[in-house]
Amino acid sequence: MRIAALISAPKGGADFPDKLLSIVNGKSVIEHTVASADATGIFTDIVVVTNDDDIEAKLGETVKVVKTKKSFENYIERLAEVSVLTDADMFVCIPADHLRVHTATLEKLLQLFEGAAGKDVQVASVVQKIQKDAEQVKADKNTVKVVLGLRMHALYFSRYAIPYMQHDEAGFACYEHINIIACKKDAMFNFIQWPPSPLERAEQIHALRFVENGVQIKMLIAQYPYIKMKTAADLPAAEAFLKAQ
Repeated sequence: MRIAALISAPKGGADFPDKLLSIVNGKSVIEHTVASADATGIFTDIVVVTNDDDIEAKLGETVKVVKTKKSFENYIERLAEVSVLTDADMFVCIPADHLRVHTATLEKLLQLFEGAAGKDVQVASVVQKIQKDAEQVKADKNTVKVVLGLRMHALYFSRYAIPYMQHDEAGFACYEHINIIACKKDAMFNFIQWPPSPLERAEQIHALRFVENGVQIKMLIAQYPYIKMKTAADLPAAEAFLKAQ
């Protein structure tokens, strides 16, 4: 099976415009992510998708870069447009600010598509547990929370703290969406055929387009920590994160 990594590297927002070109431990953020994906040995192709001339110039000839001109509703839509031009059976969509992509996590993610249990899986993704006392994370609108069913399918994604804990259920965990998403080729194609869905537009969460169109997303709990870079204030934490790996 041919598996391609599609790394989403759009120009940064107003609050952190040069995020992906910021230097962390001697290399830019985007270079760390590309090198980490390559080091897994899983991918037959790695494609960086960007609308930023500076990112394209930074990467040079070290990796395949596809420059997009049109604006997209979201991260998956941007990558899905490029997937139709890429010869692969499976795509793993990776945000460019993830710094580290763990081989073991990707292997377990792709195993969800295997065997009798995986034959009907079209989309799979990754979550990590939110610590019970991490109220700031739960309240952060930039952190997408997920509730899971008993068979590890995503029931809903929200920027609000979900579920509401009317009763403190022993052993219950809240989850944060890591945003690494594996899709079969047909699922990627279908995504761009559907218009943005009502809940997707309301929450501004791309995964809800799959959910609202009846596609179950199988979820994997990450074994390793991930870090998200939102502002320049997160750079010291990113440096510490990489040193600890």
